[in-house]
Amino acid sequence: MTRTQTGYIYKNKGSWYVRFYQDEVQPSGEVRRRQRAVRLAPICPDYRSKKSVEPLRDELFAKLKLNSPRYNIASTMTLTQFAHSHYLPRIETQLRPSVSSTHTYNWRKQVEPLCGHIRLRDFRTCDGQRVLDELAKRSLRSNTLRRLKSLLSGIFSEAIRQGALDGTNPMREVRIPTNQAPAPIPTHAYSLEDIRRMLFVLGEPERTILATFAFTGMRKGEVAALRWEHWHDGALWIEQSAWRGHFTEPKSPKSKAPVRIIAPLAEMLEAHRNGKTKGLVFSSSLGTPLSLDNLARRVIRPRLEKANIAWHGWHAFRRGLATRLKQDGVDDKSIQAVLRHASYSVTLNSYVLAVPASVEKAMERYEQQVCTMYAPDSKVRVV
Repeated sequence: MTRTQTGYIYKNKGSWYVRFYQDEVQPSGEVRRRQRAVRLAPICPDYRSKKSVEPLRDELFAKLKLNSPRYNIASTMTLTQFAHSHYLPRIETQLRPSVSSTHTYNWRKQVEPLCGHIRLRDFRTCDGQRVLDELAKRSLRSNTLRRLKSLLSGIFSEAIRQGALDGTNPMREVRIPTNQAPAPIPTHAYSLEDIRRMLFVLGEPERTILATFAFTGMRKGEVAALRWEHWHDGALWIEQSAWRGHFTEPKSPKSKAPVRIIAPLAEMLEAHRNGKTKGLVFSSSLGTPLSLDNLARRVIRPRLEKANIAWHGWHAFRRGLATRLKQDGVDDKSIQAVLRHASYSVTLNSYVLAVPASVEKAMERYEQQVCTMYAPDSKVRVV
């Protein structure tokens, strides 16, 4: 719909102003047309007459898209209005519950208070940079800042797809202020010695649950959703994942690959089964998926602390398995298959950690090569 306005230019208290009309979406969803007045410039030799400030008026109207043939009333919505009416409901249907819940939390607690009042079409790259700079002052880590930038970028991408905005995404040129953000927390991989000590101090069912993580490398949601029907032919068949009572498909198609069970774990699971053939392997008293985070916080972590054993979370067992396989000479593709990763690079970059023993062996081999190069019968000369 084309809206052609020239506005009314007038003087007021030593400055040039333009008065015009603009449609806005109210919180109730109602569209209201209101009058605005914006200061263009001071009255000075460069701006003596109405004619001289008309280019400034045209520039303002172009920015506000008042006379654009592709003008859309949705562009007058604030980020808060658009996020709650369009973006958040959409991701709830497209993303896993854990992911959409995290996006919603980050928007409401971190981002919305800083920029939710800005209208979609008024938001500029400098506004996005201001938001990221302000968030960096809260000692948020670089990875968290990247996720928050991605969240804002996703909102504007959705607005562009729905026709509420034209042009480029204003978050595209925003930079992560890494110089202010603290360095990422180093990840941890449990060793076999760590696991042995944990199993020694824990009781049941915590011991069997921990062994399932340690000896299979399964994800937390996969363990929570595991059923006795999924255990057959010497393997656990990953059919679903659980998060806060929500059952979903596994993370990726490759995640559905069977997980082989080693003999010690099979014995522990058989003892835990107690004759059951159906139902959740690890459940609460109500028959719902067991909250593994609550179990770790209330039972496992206190017992480990009494034994002077550090707790690094459930995912450290998955990294530990990948790291041990690498130390044992297993090829990278096989490790990827064991962890059921869709991407080969994720396995190498995020799960196979360098441990002191392997680093020491690598440096010993390097030292031997250097010593050979500078041996007396070598043609290499030391300068």
